[in-house]
Amino acid sequence: MLHEKKKLILIWILLSVIIYGMLLCLFAKAETPNMPIPNGTLDLSQWDGESTLSLSGNWDFYWNRLLDKNDLRNHPTPDLKAKVPSIWNDFIVDGKKIGGMGYATYRLHITGAKADTPLAMRILPFSTAYALYVDDALVASSGQVSTSKNGFLPQYEVQTVSFVPKQENFDIILHVSNFVYARGGAWYTIYFGNPQEVYHMSQMIFGMDFFITGCLVLISFFSMFLFSLRRDKGYFLFLALCIAFIGRTSINGNHLINLFFSTPRFLAIVLIDYITLYWLPALCLGLLKYLYPKNMSRKLIEFLIIYAAGMTVLTLVSPVKVFTNFIYFADTIAFGTGIYGIVKTIQITVKREPEVFFIVAGESALTLCISYDVLFETNMISTGYTEFSPFGFLIIAALLQCMFWVRYDRNRREKERMLLELIEADKREQKLELQFLKSQIRPHFINNALNAIISISRTDPEKARKLLTEFSKYLRNCYSAKDPENLVPIENELSFVRAYVALEQARFSDFLHIEYDIDSIFLLIPPLTLQPLVENAIIHGVMEKSEDGHILIYVKDCGNFVKVGVTDDGVGIPPELISTLLSNEHHGNGVGIYNINRRLKKLFSTKLHIINRPEGGTDAYIIIPKEEKSCCEPY
Repeated sequence: MLHEKKKLILIWILLSVIIYGMLLCLFAKAETPNMPIPNGTLDLSQWDGESTLSLSGNWDFYWNRLLDKNDLRNHPTPDLKAKVPSIWNDFIVDGKKIGGMGYATYRLHITGAKADTPLAMRILPFSTAYALYVDDALVASSGQVSTSKNGFLPQYEVQTVSFVPKQENFDIILHVSNFVYARGGAWYTIYFGNPQEVYHMSQMIFGMDFFITGCLVLISFFSMFLFSLRRDKGYFLFLALCIAFIGRTSINGNHLINLFFSTPRFLAIVLIDYITLYWLPALCLGLLKYLYPKNMSRKLIEFLIIYAAGMTVLTLVSPVKVFTNFIYFADTIAFGTGIYGIVKTIQITVKREPEVFFIVAGESALTLCISYDVLFETNMISTGYTEFSPFGFLIIAALLQCMFWVRYDRNRREKERMLLELIEADKREQKLELQFLKSQIRPHFINNALNAIISISRTDPEKARKLLTEFSKYLRNCYSAKDPENLVPIENELSFVRAYVALEQARFSDFLHIEYDIDSIFLLIPPLTLQPLVENAIIHGVMEKSEDGHILIYVKDCGNFVKVGVTDDGVGIPPELISTLLSNEHHGNGVGIYNINRRLKKLFSTKLHIINRPEGGTDAYIIIPKEEKSCCEPY
């Protein structure tokens, strides 16, 4: 059978092949035919009429002018040929950069189309309001286009629309205005083509986003459930990470946020976009820090948290045009954190933890998807028709969940191994404890008992014979105990006590008086429990006084519990010594009392009570609840 680490490596390789195969397929499918638009004109005469085209290219650009079809009939000179998609901030008009705020008209002239043949377009959000016309007909709009802040309304909305051109040649006219965002312009491409294919594209993107969001929601609920059960900080961080993924997925692709809010505010979408971007690096590395605390930089985590918190506050209190200037800085932090996380997890993998392969595969997939999206959103590449970060979110979330299960299973097996070791150690401890309890038969006690029997045998052979019988019972009861936690009937323990008492009374018959008050009840108690209490009462109680000593051994039925104890009229015990004897940390004299107390707590969740009586002496007793394992009706 393969070693566990080798099996995990094989799983990781298989997952990596599957994941990157899926990503390659998606990226390949993202390729969209792009017919050349060199001069603001697109010739459709060579188009097959079936495929979906990307309208990326050079459009006529008219800065600070909102022109319609009538205006364009006069053939006004465009300020420049603007690349679409791109932001217009760096466009130079009249010798200077135009900046982010303003309004403009984009125009693309279409030739070679088939008149009265339906066409469709998929239009992604532009910054930050637009109106799109085919000749004089308005076919799509988002927000409210205006030449000033008055009347301007920003909005982000994905639209798929169809139209029927009336002639072979027509203009696509795009009005864009921006007075709120740091960057403006037609920064996404428009997809154009056969209505069936364009709508199929939109449905596919919608289905992918809906599937990914649904999976992330299920994973989040499952993580929330596990966190409620285990209170594991790792699941809390993972849950926060999933929520951030859901937030970003809802504003990407088909903008699923529009399903839940009929008119989602532009500001809400922008805040979700930026705040999740700030916190994703901190959450990702924070989770890695929790899982592998020795391998991740604490100072870097603290920096990322401070950075995310500070940027969040700045985003919440400042205008949109201020905090949106930091997008490239935030992208750099996110990308750098991803690379750092991959390098660190590879180092961890080489050193020890095999399940970190799941994290490496997930991080690699997410970093690849985010890198593609950054290039796509910054118009450094023009292929593709949607973001792939949501797919990367799902991959890493699923792999992290797998990692948690592998880690949980490994920890469970480790805990089971440790539990077995503890059980074995406990058994060894019980044997040592039993040996200690048996060692309470001190040599001097045996010697004194035998000397007393020899002395009595000279004058009363019959009594000496009875004492030898009691001595034999005493030894037999002591050494018959095999396990200090196996319960024995109270009568067995009382027989042991009577044998011990008989031997002590043979030595001190003149002043040692023993009485019994035993109710008729069947009770199970740990062996060698009552005898040490009687011995303490004799040696440390009545033997320390000059006059006669009295000891009462009792077993009393008190309804819901049974009280078993020993009362003496000796010298008592100092209160501080009682606390020491019953302390869990006590390991000096009186270890027998300590062991009795420990066994009672373990078996009955009760304890030994030792109190000084007002009239003198000590009462040491045990409260044992009437339970099936310990007590029942008398025989």
